[in-house]
Amino acid sequence: MPSNTEANINWAETLARFLSEHPGVEAVRIDAASKKVSVATLGEVNVEQLQVQLMATITAVEKQLGQATKVPSGFTLRREGELTEMAGVSCSTAPTFWKWREYQWPKLDEETHEVEAPEWKELTAFAAVCGVFGIAGFVFGENGRRSDVARSCAI
Repeated sequence: MPSNTEANINWAETLARFLSEHPGVEAVRIDAASKKVSVATLGEVNVEQLQVQLMATITAVEKQLGQATKVPSGFTLRREGELTEMAGVSCSTAPTFWKWREYQWPKLDEETHEVEAPEWKELTAFAAVCGVFGIAGFVFGENGRRSDVARSCAI
């Protein structure tokens, strides 16, 4: 979900875009102290897809959460200590119908960020060796005898 222009957008705009792009998602509550994220939904939502995109959004805004920001129009922002809640503007009774779902904070696994040689390089080496032996088998012919092609190439 985060794009290459994400650096130019403040974290509130990123959360507002997340809320706008997901019908049925009414609010996002982020508790940075306990590393928990909650999403308020109304109606049917694809939970698996929501979780993947939510984790990408939280990862994008995590470092900016403590900074002051301008709230985009059409949204409300409430902050209490480390708790931040952003919601779309709605009537006062709408929050009573919301279903809150809690998610764990996205974990960055340091082991996955190690630089490893791409698998394609190893496969390319195997293919090259296979090709060399295949050509050698063709050139030297059946049962170890040299073929006409091999004799014509001999020095």
